[in-house]
Amino acid sequence: QLFYYNDEEKSSIAIEEGDAFQNELSYFLDCIENGQENKIVPLSDVLNTIQLLNVIKTSLETGKEILI
Repeated sequence: QLFYYNDEEKSSIAIEEGDAFQNELSYFLDCIENGQENKIVPLSDVLNTIQLLNVIKTSLETGKEILI
């Protein structure tokens, strides 16, 4: 169970059960199919993650440390 504390109030946050990856993928596909904007993960975060993964891949392939 997850709680949110605001000043002196405590509220419970409902979390749907399920596979997190599947839920994320379903949300992404729903956004594409319905022409909706992704409001959960900012596009800049997605871009930073992709860039980081590319740097990690290059580092693993070359065996060299890459500073970013």
